[in-house]
Amino acid sequence: MKYHKHLFVMDSVENLNLKLDSTLRLANSLLHMGQDCFMTSPSNLSWQSKSLPKLLANVNKLEKGKENTAQVGAQKTVDLADINAVHMRKDPPFDGNYLACTWVLSELEKQAFIFNHPSTLRDLNEKVSVFSFPEYTLPAILSADPKAIETFICEACDGDAIVKPLDLFGGRGVERLEAKGPGGALTAEISSLFSDGQIRIVQPFDKAIFDGEVRAFTAGGRALSWSLKVPAKGEFLANTRMGATIEPYQPTSEESAMVAKVSQSLLDKGVYFVGYDLIGGKISEINITSPRLLVAPGEEERPIYDRMAEDLINYLDR
Repeated sequence: MKYHKHLFVMDSVENLNLKLDSTLRLANSLLHMGQDCFMTSPSNLSWQSKSLPKLLANVNKLEKGKENTAQVGAQKTVDLADINAVHMRKDPPFDGNYLACTWVLSELEKQAFIFNHPSTLRDLNEKVSVFSFPEYTLPAILSADPKAIETFICEACDGDAIVKPLDLFGGRGVERLEAKGPGGALTAEISSLFSDGQIRIVQPFDKAIFDGEVRAFTAGGRALSWSLKVPAKGEFLANTRMGATIEPYQPTSEESAMVAKVSQSLLDKGVYFVGYDLIGGKISEINITSPRLLVAPGEEERPIYDRMAEDLINYLDR
């Protein structure tokens, strides 16, 4: 097992939940395996031309934690010339700053391995990725045209649809559109929602969500954890910030095979970390920007992160 220096490009420290952040848990396992780890935010990266050093960052050195999470040390400015692995773990919004960060990462790619690959982050939108695997997903339309969307909702969704923005996460901006009898109510609702001209993705609303949304987390093409996110009563968003609870989950053989096949396909494109959301046995989202590994209460976390860290180091060694 070789020695590597890891840089985690993340949200700034003050915006993290240090007790729950899965990236800092991975970093802690890497530290305990003799790796060096640093964290920075996109706003603290610099790419200079016609001068040396070329790539700089204000970073916080990470230290071994007493529990399961790494501790954040003091900040300093470093040259990134000797970084071996860069982990892009920044939450959306996928805006201009996020895009600019992937350009810097593409330059870093000349010397370091990037998880997940910056060009794939640019090319494969998390929500739109369902179009790449139609055999495992529900029908979808990507549009801002109210007429096309209304036709799709009525013909492909039985009048009941879920609408998602393309640049957010954690259920933010997600709306349910449901036909409630004659009178143009759906037409007016669609026209109002899409009056800003923003392109969104629309899919059938699957009532299986009320039984829970499955989160599968894979690394290097292998599933490391499965859990069930159960929405709060009366809610259809299975996000913990909306009150969803996490329960253990045993996947079906069909779900395991589906996730394994898609994960291998994504790994070939440079996507190492993936968080899948499954509803009713179908993939609803493929999260690759900063997928969170969820562990149900009562399950041991540390062995999962240790296994992920060991696999990651072996992957770099190869």
